[in-house]
Order: sequence, then structure tokens, then C-alpha cells
Amino acid sequence: MSLGVTIPGGGPHFAFAPMVGRSAQAKQKLLAAHRAGITTVLIPERNEPDLDDVPEEVLGQLTVHAVSDVRRVLELALEPACPVPAADGDASRSVRV
Repeated sequence: MSLGVTIPGGGPHFAFAPMVGRSAQAKQKLLAAHRAGITTVLIPERNEPDLDDVPEEVLGQLTVHAVSDVRRVLELALEPACPVPAADGDASRSVRV
């Protein structure tokens, strides 16, 4: 299963692609993400050594995060709430964007 997030007007931005097995699979998934215009990719930490198989010109255009915990995936995938002025202008509230 793969997850891709598209930013409106910004094209594909983010992908999470679980990988099991050979480094060729990691290489192929990263190459596919690059071709699709995805700029940020999360990979399982155990697949980090497989990055050596990905061409340097491709890695240079990707931001790759090696993660070992789903909490880290959520931190990277979800933006924090940002303060927004309340309608009366006195207080602020947080809104998910």
C-alpha cells in the first residue's frame, strides 16, 4: 500500500511507500516517486542502506526520511495547527490547514 498526498495547485508533494524485501524494490519506488514529481518520501529505517542504489541525481531532488515509528510518519505527514486571528480580533485559535 502506498500513500500519496497532493497539495492543491502544487502537484504531488509527499509519498509513503512501505517496502519489504530487496533493495531493487526501494530503488524502483524512489525512482517512481521522482518521475511522479513527488519531492518528499518516507522509507522504513531498515531500507536506508538501499539508498546507495538510487542514482545521486535522483536523491539530490528528493527529501528522504528514514522512519522507524508511525508517530514519526504522522509528524512528517501532518502539518501542525497554526494560530489564526479570531473574528473579533482579540484572541487567536488554532486551525488545521
